[in-house]
Amino acid sequence: MKKIKNSPKYLKSLITYDWWKYLILFFVSSIVVYYAFHMKLSLKRYEQLGIFTTAYIKDEKIIDELEEELQEEGTKQVNIITAEKESRYYDIQLDTNGIGGSDILILPSSKVIDVTYILQNTLKFNDEFVSELLDINSSLSFLTYEEYTYGIKIYDEEDEGYNSHFHFDSWVEFDETYYMFLVADRKSTRLNSS
Repeated sequence: MKKIKNSPKYLKSLITYDWWKYLILFFVSSIVVYYAFHMKLSLKRYEQLGIFTTAYIKDEKIIDELEEELQEEGTKQVNIITAEKESRYYDIQLDTNGIGGSDILILPSSKVIDVTYILQNTLKFNDEFVSELLDINSSLSFLTYEEYTYGIKIYDEEDEGYNSHFHFDSWVEFDETYYMFLVADRKSTRLNSS
């Protein structure tokens, strides 16, 4: 009975001398709860699609259309990152935002000069994948280097017949020949040639 009568005094002394412990406990538990909900509710990497391009995007509705079309495959967010090809920071943007943060690169032929750099960081298509693409569209052209196939031509500045097979013109304005590359995921070897 004596302990119960002294409990307000005990509680007061705890708060007086150990208040900083309770404050630290509050902050630590708040951070843990925040990160638990953040990790639960944030989009996973496989639920996002990143596209890096130097082409001018004419219609921003392309993002909504891509999200709607890819929703069945589990993609919840599409991000298009644009860069100016004449910018003095282009190489840094390609490295960080393109190869480091995107899934697809849409680059002009003038910026595919360093073939080995692009080849090291994009998927190399095996023969089976190339034949599947050709079954879908037999007029496709690819970018090859030595024995590797690693890029799909999506716009040819000199061949309107080739461009008629694609529907990019309504969304994107191309000013030269463009290629599409798939950024290599270090863990993925599905499309890589052996």
